Amino acid sequence: MKNVHFLLFVTGDEILKGQTQDTNSHYMCQALHAAGVSVKKISVIGDVASTISSEVCMIFSEAIKSNHSNFKRKWSWLYQPFAV
Repeated sequence: MKNVHFLLFVTGDEILKGQTQDTNSHYMCQALHAAGVSVKKISVIGDVASTISSEVCMIFSEAIKSNHSNFKRKWSWLYQPFAV
C-alpha cells in the first residue's frame, strides 16, 4: 500500500498501571508492517471516556490538518470539535 499510515491507540488502566502487558500493539505493528503500512504513533490512554474522546478528536484533527485531501473529503463531516 502506498502512503497509508496508522495511528493506534490502546485503552486500559491496567496497561498504564503495569498490570497487563500490551501485546496487541506488537501484533498490530507486525501485521501492518507486513502489509506495507506504516505505523506513525501508538498512544496508550486510560479508561476515562473524556480522555478517549479527546484522543479520537486529536487524531481526527491531525488528519484533517494534514495534506490528506482524501481523508478530508471522506471524514471531515465526522470531526466535530467539542470540549471534554
